[in-house]
Amino acid sequence: SKGKCLKTYTGHKNSKYCIFANFSVTGGKWIVCGSEDNMVYIWNLQTKEIVQKLEGHTDVVLCTGCHPTKNIIASGSLENDKTIKDLDIRLLKLLGPTYYSTTSTILLQSNRLP
Repeated sequence: SKGKCLKTYTGHKNSKYCIFANFSVTGGKWIVCGSEDNMVYIWNLQTKEIVQKLEGHTDVVLCTGCHPTKNIIASGSLENDKTIKDLDIRLLKLLGPTYYSTTSTILLQSNRLP
């Protein structure tokens, strides 16, 4: 038997790369995904509405990851600075999308990364 699509989340750009989405269940229920427009998108799981578009990367955001128990999202892109950016989800409502681009933390920076 074939599976059926339950929900479709739109608004991001995904035509060239294989970009996977993640569930975030801390601090709410969200779908988190990178995009080819250099942003991270967060949707409300139930309503499918975009609740945040996060800036901060300068190239395609290929991956996102959500901490299983803490309100943290990590994202990585094709940019050459070899960084992974993180965001505390609890601050989204307080500070808005500019928080991500102005105070994102570098979690990892290594010359050993490709």
